Amino acid sequence: MLITVKDIPITGKHYTCQIREKDLEMDLKFLKPVLFDGTAYKSSDDIRLCGHITTCIEVSCHRCLEAFPLELSADFEVYYRPYPTQAEISDDSELSLGELGVMHYEENVIDLAVVTRDTIIVEMPMKLLCKEDCLGLCPHCGENHNKKQCNCHEEHNISNPFKAFFKQTAM
Repeated sequence: MLITVKDIPITGKHYTCQIREKDLEMDLKFLKPVLFDGTAYKSSDDIRLCGHITTCIEVSCHRCLEAFPLELSADFEVYYRPYPTQAEISDDSELSLGELGVMHYEENVIDLAVVTRDTIIVEMPMKLLCKEDCLGLCPHCGENHNKKQCNCHEEHNISNPFKAFFKQTAM
């Protein structure tokens, strides 16, 4: 969804919508609609956009490779300014500390799909686990230890290399 900056009053304007999956340009399987609920506030040409995003996506566990639903619910706050003109940009110009967290809009339009996509990316856990105590796969036979225990440990006579260390420290 696109919002027009000139249509935002100084008192703010509330936006509630469903963001289309194709507008997000993400290679994810969405199990629920992506819901955007936010308010835009305007001060001169600067825009403050804050709100909440909810959805559910299907992801694969990093330990056992099983697919599971991941509920995402995240708050966001983003600041926008118009793109600087060519006259305002110089080769030796540096970003000030205040400009580091600022996004830019062009042609008086802000695309809500961009802030939605960025929020989803930031909120995705680095390590996706189906459950906190996921046992993962057997490194020898590939059996999912959450569903069935295999006998590879006994068959391959695999021992823990730290067993001797643990015996010494226990004394």
